[in-house]
Amino acid sequence: YIVNFAAQGMVEESWIKPEDWYNTNVTSNSKLINRLSKLKINKYLNFTTPEVYGNTSDKIKENNNFSPSTPYAISRACQDMNLLAYWKFNNFPVVFTRAANIFGPYQQLYRIVTKTIISAKNNIKLDLHGGGSSIRSFIFIEDVNTALIKILFDPKNIGQTYHISTNKFISIKNLVSLILKTLKAKRNLIKIVNERKGKDHGYFLNSSKLSKSYKWKEKYSLEEGINKTINWVENNYSLLKSEKLRYNHKK
Repeated sequence: YIVNFAAQGMVEESWIKPEDWYNTNVTSNSKLINRLSKLKINKYLNFTTPEVYGNTSDKIKENNNFSPSTPYAISRACQDMNLLAYWKFNNFPVVFTRAANIFGPYQQLYRIVTKTIISAKNNIKLDLHGGGSSIRSFIFIEDVNTALIKILFDPKNIGQTYHISTNKFISIKNLVSLILKTLKAKRNLIKIVNERKGKDHGYFLNSSKLSKSYKWKEKYSLEEGINKTINWVENNYSLLKSEKLRYNHKK
């Protein structure tokens, strides 16, 4: 069993040197799949992204057309389409998951939840691109893990795709405000900056297929997940407070 979480991420930065994203997510990934297709494996779970759909205004199911908006999203769509071809014509045992915005302890510090917590504790201004108007569902990591285990060890779902999302959608601005309120931090830490190029306004994933197939539903509310993440930051603050809160691109 192989679970592939590996990909070159980040939306805004993928415009700066897109060839790095294509080299990692398309070329290198296709080499990996070609090698693996010659081996006997039970299942390859590709942990992919709703970015492949582009902006959505209504809740979408897993058969929604791809319409990626950025080099990052295009590279992930290429990766998924390559795997689909290997499944259809080479019987490669792939299954796909597309998850909402994941958060929780141990996440990279430049992601919005951890970044907001540490910025508030350090009294650092937090940039809100486009005023934080984009809308997302945020799902706690443990709920994602529960879904992945169910999907991975089901022998009958080869070639299928599953959305992993809550039914609660929130703007980035309101998410940040919720975190600051929970921390009892100053509200004037927010700084409005220009929106990222190609940023999709919303991803609205319908997870009914996952829920019906495996009787899955999220255990942790957004507020509970935020509190668990805050506790992790506070328990490790001496180590985390000096770490950079910006993404550092490595080729």
